[in-house]
Amino acid sequence: MEPRQLRKFLFGAGSLTVLLVAGLLAWQLWAKPAVVDYDNLKYIQLLRTACSSQRSDQLQGVERAVTQRREAGKLSDAEWKEFEKIFVLARQGDWQTADQQAYRLEQGQLGRRRP
Repeated sequence: MEPRQLRKFLFGAGSLTVLLVAGLLAWQLWAKPAVVDYDNLKYIQLLRTACSSQRSDQLQGVERAVTQRREAGKLSDAEWKEFEKIFVLARQGDWQTADQQAYRLEQGQLGRRRP
């Protein structure tokens, strides 16, 4: 391979690598669930329990509690969106996906710094 062709190849490969790494970093930032306030963490556990046991009555209780906290201004819009996605899945009967999403939300809280 000629030096000029080698430089072009290395430049192209390097550019592609940088784009892939930047894309992966952007995806990881985008895919992370919202940071849930410390006082709202217990609702994630309650939601996981309701989803894993597939109990509609428990799900309704968690939804009521989370809705009340939202109306009282103790739950941000970002937090509400995370909970609402899971509520919708569970109400549709997709308990397994709802449980996986609740687990993802719970795991997303690990290692996060809170004020």
